[in-house]
Amino acid sequence: MVLEIILVAVLIIETYIIINLLFKVEKLETWIQNIEQEMTDVQTEISEIDDKGYFESDDEVGEKFNQISQVIKNIQTLRGENATNDTTE
Repeated sequence: MVLEIILVAVLIIETYIIINLLFKVEKLETWIQNIEQEMTDVQTEISEIDDKGYFESDDEVGEKFNQISQVIKNIQTLRGENATNDTTE
């Protein structure tokens, strides 16, 4: 009887822990999706502003443009959306 009570208590505690971790993972996934969307929007806006490629070819601004592109690719790879992590540009 004591063993059964202990097992039920452990089961309840484990269930609480699993549900709590599930909610945390879902929050993290939402946060990552929001960050990815914001970075994609920034990259799109930069591309629209720089329609002739002047900023992208500039040393300092072009480096930031490439870094934004690389971060977006890394996020997509981590989420499993981009199977090939092509780091060469």
